[in-house]
Amino acid sequence: MIGVVTGLVTGGTGVFVVPAGPLSSGARSKKEDLVQALGLLFTVSTVPLAIRLARENTFAVNNIASSLFTVVPALLGMWIGQAVSAP
Repeated sequence: MIGVVTGLVTGGTGVFVVPAGPLSSGARSKKEDLVQALGLLFTVSTVPLAIRLARENTFAVNNIASSLFTVVPALLGMWIGQAVSAP
């Protein structure tokens, strides 16, 4: 049942975190296992979405510049967060 709901929400919205995050965190896994599982889930979920967007011609090469414009600050923020939280 959880898989069906996750598929419906993800298919309708393109958002993987809402159904998968609480489910994965509720599994009471170690932090490292949780991070690995979520990373795999998001990667496996994103690939079919990218394929579908490419088939529908909504995943265009000319959008790369705007995507990079948003990815660079996100990566910078992750780097700063790791530097601040490192012992």
